Amino acid sequence: MKNPTSLLLTIAIGIASAFADEPLTFKTRDGHEYKNVEISKILPNGIQVMTNDGIELVPGEQLPEDLQKRFNIDPQKAAEAEKKAASAAATYFRRSEAQSNAIAARKDVAEKVKKLREEIEKLKRRADVEPLTFHETWTSAEIWIYVPTDNGGEVKSSMQSVYLDGRMPDSVQAGDHVEMFLYPIGNTGGTERTPCFTPSIDRAVQYYAAALMK
Repeated sequence: MKNPTSLLLTIAIGIASAFADEPLTFKTRDGHEYKNVEISKILPNGIQVMTNDGIELVPGEQLPEDLQKRFNIDPQKAAEAEKKAASAAATYFRRSEAQSNAIAARKDVAEKVKKLREEIEKLKRRADVEPLTFHETWTSAEIWIYVPTDNGGEVKSSMQSVYLDGRMPDSVQAGDHVEMFLYPIGNTGGTERTPCFTPSIDRAVQYYAAALMK
């Protein structure tokens, strides 16, 4: 089935062709007179005529009733169609603006996360980890952090009792010693205030991002 708008344009072009060579003289409803003008195009909301000053659009509501009927122009329907088109355009641009704002916001957040990740990466420490007890979402452990020395080497720090975010690999047993990189993510709070670490940079970013939003 043909698109109604395409069908209207096809009819309009056909009508315009039929009257293209026929000069037209008429007076608009507001009193403006056109003499021996040629029709350039017939539109749903009016007609375009060629005058000595160029092409002018005569709105359908200004045409005499006989010309409205002759060219099948209904000003009320044309106004409704124009209103719908304007509404559709406004909706489109509002949606486009919202999408642009959302994209800009995502870019802004992505840039902030990138910078936060770079800062957290500086906190990364290599550690000797001895897991003690395993839980569903965390592990208690003792760790010795490798501290850089002035001569470019490393020494182990004093032992710390900590909580690690997440489970250890199944291959690791209590009492084993494994080396891994850890990121500090605060402490448990309260009177205990046990230091907490995570081996995941992504989890560390989540923790720090959540803390910044509080």
